[in-house]
Amino acid sequence: SRGVALLVRKELSVYTSQVQVQYDNMILLKVHKDFFRTDRDVLVVGLYIPPIGSPYYKDTEMFNGVCVLEQCLMDLSEQFSDPLFLVLGDLNSRTGKEMPEEDSLPCDHLDEAVSMPGVRNMHGVRSSEDETVNAFGRYLLNVCEQFSLSILNGVLSGDKTGSFTYISSTGCSVIDYY
Repeated sequence: SRGVALLVRKELSVYTSQVQVQYDNMILLKVHKDFFRTDRDVLVVGLYIPPIGSPYYKDTEMFNGVCVLEQCLMDLSEQFSDPLFLVLGDLNSRTGKEMPEEDSLPCDHLDEAVSMPGVRNMHGVRSSEDETVNAFGRYLLNVCEQFSLSILNGVLSGDKTGSFTYISSTGCSVIDYY
């Protein structure tokens, strides 16, 4: 049940344009800098990464879908001058309570330009009901460090506990990120 959707309100569509990407299970929107009141446009990457052991990887040399995200961000960094990224979706990556190294919120580039209501003062602390870290999660943390990304799950005031994002009869986890 793969799929990605990004919905934009009509009145906000004047700030957005879709950017074509060559990657599976991914949608990319460029949001004009005026919307976020930043000095650069923001590239919103919405994606689905198939889980570890998925048949998706069977006929490919790839075994870790997070590397697709990494390659996409590298390509976009070359295509756009010093872009700001917002990555969200079902990443099937479990990061527990871990944060990227030297991560503190709010991010420097958003500090004065945009007030971030609902973001708690972090100092390297993130809550999560899921304490497991898997291989995809470790890779995701490295990608976050590489591109100066912060994980907002368990940071925003609306998600103080880092609530489970996937619940099934076989277990619960945090695999969907924003």
